[in-house]
Amino acid sequence: DGEKYTKVFPKGVRIGWVMIQQAFDGYKFNKTTLNDIQYYRFSTGNMNQDRGIKDNQVITRWCEEFNCNIAGIENRIKGKDRAWDGDYNDVLFKITATPKAKPTVDIPSVGEESDNEDSNVEECKQYGTLAFEDMHPHKGDWDHNDFVTDYTYSLEYNKETGKVAALALEFDVRALGAGRKSGFGIELPVNTSDIAVVTGAKLEDGQDKATIILYNNTRDAFNGKEGIINTMLDLPFYPSEGKKAFRITLKKELNKVLFSGFNPFIFVDTRDNETHLPDYRPTKKGSMNSFGINDDKSDGITTFYRTGERHAWGLDIVRDNADSPGWVYPVESIDILDAYLNYGKWVESGNNYETWYKWTISGNVNKEKLYIREN
Repeated sequence: DGEKYTKVFPKGVRIGWVMIQQAFDGYKFNKTTLNDIQYYRFSTGNMNQDRGIKDNQVITRWCEEFNCNIAGIENRIKGKDRAWDGDYNDVLFKITATPKAKPTVDIPSVGEESDNEDSNVEECKQYGTLAFEDMHPHKGDWDHNDFVTDYTYSLEYNKETGKVAALALEFDVRALGAGRKSGFGIELPVNTSDIAVVTGAKLEDGQDKATIILYNNTRDAFNGKEGIINTMLDLPFYPSEGKKAFRITLKKELNKVLFSGFNPFIFVDTRDNETHLPDYRPTKKGSMNSFGINDDKSDGITTFYRTGERHAWGLDIVRDNADSPGWVYPVESIDILDAYLNYGKWVESGNNYETWYKWTISGNVNKEKLYIREN
């Protein structure tokens, strides 16, 4: 209490909580995560600001049944991590006090995290970059630049009901490092029968899940330009035609829609030759005949689009916010393992080397093998 030691918290003291992701592996502490602020999840929202987190990562509620406070921590970041689900149960613990400390309000108050008070709609966004290799089930040159696009996913919540009323998606294609014809689409975790209106695109016929084909030919993103586009530093940079966006309004609001259920894919030469992110199933129109053959060692039941080392043909790499640059991909014909030195370690370890994709971190990359234009 000031300079006086006491076992009792002085009046007015506030207590906060923090969780450190992957700080202990069951045997020892992980110095990498302990020393890296990006792995910290604070209950005080302002302490999260430097990493683009707008919200508290902890919610505390009074529980009458157990006569104590219960705090729940969310380990993922809203609008950043694809696996964010907002359940705040990744760590749960009870807080007891003598005398009893029963708050008069919820912490944080319901709705206080909204930054759009003038509207009845609250948005949750995720930003990222998708990068595909187009030779599945063969590895090809493994440069993961055959189709590269930045994206923004948005969920629109009705603030009165707290339910999802609409989905909005935006794509900005950056590179085509391929000679083969490809298309690009996305399957959404919403039944086609539950869609009321689609603006800016058209639902694909014959699909149970809402599926949008953004490009039947990805070269349309560059006004039909042929050849390698934006993957060779000795060739001019070619801008795309611009961002492509669409919005889906639901017939009936849904309790929950997860970004992890978004299923983007390319299809090469024929519509059924789909390539998805690792362990995402093909759509109803995709072939199941390319699993477990050539370089693909997935079983087509619980695993999909993985090599024997668990490497993938498709990558989804988050961006911190709308202004963050997209992932820097390898130049043409450079294996991603040669460009990003920790990529293989990340895949094969399961959860280590999570910053492998950050090209500005020393030791992560061979910079000269990345598509970085100085002008």
